[in-house]
Amino acid sequence: MRVVQMITFEQIIDKNLYIAREMMNSNASYFQNRNNKKSELEDELISLASNPNAHLIKVDDTYIGIISYRLYEEEQLVSLDLLMIHADYQGFGYGSTVYYELENLLTKLGYSYIKLHVYSENTRAKQFWERNGFTHYGSNQEEELTYYKKQLK
Repeated sequence: MRVVQMITFEQIIDKNLYIAREMMNSNASYFQNRNNKKSELEDELISLASNPNAHLIKVDDTYIGIISYRLYEEEQLVSLDLLMIHADYQGFGYGSTVYYELENLLTKLGYSYIKLHVYSENTRAKQFWERNGFTHYGSNQEEELTYYKKQLK
């Protein structure tokens, strides 16, 4: 028998920022190729708290990750800025499940495309997005980024 778990999104605000910090600290590889980890982490947290589309991800009553995106209504486009699952919960399919929850929501809201970027050396993330239907459409050698997009149903 399969137990159905409820995935919910809780907006990141100053009051729960410490939970987002824990999620990021659990993923040391997120800042791996950057020089000043501590200041970049704090900058990222400030950015999350100011984005109305930045959310903590919960499964039942347990926080398991962060998702952040920006909506461009005129272009019917979504830019997925961050999907991070706490290191303790990786490998259980939560990333794909959360992504498809978001995709279903965005499709219902009338968005047609989603785009994102991945650090070029992050092979694991690139494979994840390709497995979930994203296609490579460009790169930025200077910033070492690979760009992906997907047309929504």
